[in-house]
Amino acid sequence: MTDDRPRAGRKTAAELMAELRADPEFRARRCGEARQMVVLGLAKLTKDKRAVPVLLALLDDPDVTGSAIMALGKLKAVKARDRLQQFLDHPEPFYRTEARKALNKIK
Repeated sequence: MTDDRPRAGRKTAAELMAELRADPEFRARRCGEARQMVVLGLAKLTKDKRAVPVLLALLDDPDVTGSAIMALGKLKAVKARDRLQQFLDHPEPFYRTEARKALNKIK
């Protein structure tokens, strides 16, 4: 069993992602693919539910929306259910598909 608690003086993945999200250079379009990988990595590397609020906020960022949907599904984030349901009728087919997958994981 892994210990998801940060060591003294170390930040959690969610804290690091929140800092990156606030960094204008990281938010620049030229970093889009890197940001997608960071978002997906947040769910893959940690099962820390403190990442959920950060991922929910990232649903409004078109560069990483799909990645945030997938990450919320991987975390089985019950708190994200209502937001994810909104993507079931989204004009973007990828968002609809990933929202359906994520909601199935959460149930």
